[in-house]
Amino acid sequence: MADETISTKDIRDSMGLSKKLQVIPSKTNTIFKLMSKKNGGTNRVPWSSFEGKEVIYDEGQEDPWKRDVTLRYVKSRSSRVNEKGETIIQEDLGTIDFDSSGVLIVKPSEYSKLVYLRRSNSNDSNPFRDKGVVAKWYEEEPGKSKTELLNKEIRISDCSKIIAGMSPKELQVGCKKFGYDYNADIDDMKYSLILQAKKDPDFFINEVGSRDDKTNLLIENAISQQFIEMDLTNNQWIWSEDKELITTFAPDKIEKDSLFDFLTSMKGKEALNKLKKIV
Repeated sequence: MADETISTKDIRDSMGLSKKLQVIPSKTNTIFKLMSKKNGGTNRVPWSSFEGKEVIYDEGQEDPWKRDVTLRYVKSRSSRVNEKGETIIQEDLGTIDFDSSGVLIVKPSEYSKLVYLRRSNSNDSNPFRDKGVVAKWYEEEPGKSKTELLNKEIRISDCSKIIAGMSPKELQVGCKKFGYDYNADIDDMKYSLILQAKKDPDFFINEVGSRDDKTNLLIENAISQQFIEMDLTNNQWIWSEDKELITTFAPDKIEKDSLFDFLTSMKGKEALNKLKKIV
């Protein structure tokens, strides 16, 4: 039987990392550079190509005996059925290759490569790395506009408000979800969740926020990604692509409140589901 190619999602779901070490797929290119380029360096270190496989420690694994996880860069994955009717999984592992200037650009479609580069002990930017391993590369901080930085700070502030209002039981559930000590003191649990929120506030809200929190976040992202826009001439929210009407708003009411009220009503269910698919 011919090999059946498995989807990118299957590859993503088979990484075997705990919730604590999961990597959010990127919508833009991610840049990694060899350590020799850090702090203004220009010369390339002797290494430029690395095997896409190593063992890392994943303390978020529930079974203590399974915390040594084999991290790998899977270029492709396929399955076939042998003569005994058994399904055989085959993985094509790739190498991590930096160019002659010591730079490696990872595209959004190269999820497995992104996971490997971010969670490798060789990545100086990896907060979970084994410090006993010599760092070989680091992730370059993406250039962000003042608006993007401000929006992230607002998100973090929203996360802090959510955490402040969580009950002890909710704090325990949140800490367990992200692999933190859920039997710790309340202040320690809040601090752990705030650290988690700072890494990716959008992801945090989607994981532990209320339905209203998630809807507000969805609206903000849909606006920033230009999927929806306001037609101030006609007091309407419209789809950016085809300019079709989503809902109207009263001139004397806050526009986003009107959109929120519509999306959380029965009439707005179809539009809400559409936003969830495209954002």
